Amino acid sequence: MALNPFMPIGYQNQYSNQYQNQNQISSQTTQVQQQTGVIWVLGEEGAKSYPVAPNTMVALWDSERMVIYLKSVDAFGRPSMNILDYTMRNKELPQQQAQASQDASEPGKAFVTKDELQASLRDLEIKLKGVLKDGKSTVPDDESK
Repeated sequence: MALNPFMPIGYQNQYSNQYQNQNQISSQTTQVQQQTGVIWVLGEEGAKSYPVAPNTMVALWDSERMVIYLKSVDAFGRPSMNILDYTMRNKELPQQQAQASQDASEPGKAFVTKDELQASLRDLEIKLKGVLKDGKSTVPDDESK
């Protein structure tokens, strides 16, 4: 820092020391965040108050709940935030998904062929024709239930 000829020497040292201390503190904070890769905040209010530079986005992890806040600031300094809830995945989940897709591929489980559908429609049509003739059902009681 250049010396200002109009400022007393004691003031120049005080301001230069204060400036150096602020630089050291901010560089230490940045190093801690870079080492962990995760920025922890206390709730949504902590995320809202977290400073973000213009044209950047940061992921803020809530230390109280299973939530990630994606906070961004546009070029004009307007902040916006998206909130993501996350859950822990069970190790058995991929096996369950594979079983479900296998079940769906078996005939008669999840899909009906065109011929089966047409046969069912013909049966339904025959039953509906016989349901009401002159106000009385012609379908036996066990089939109408």
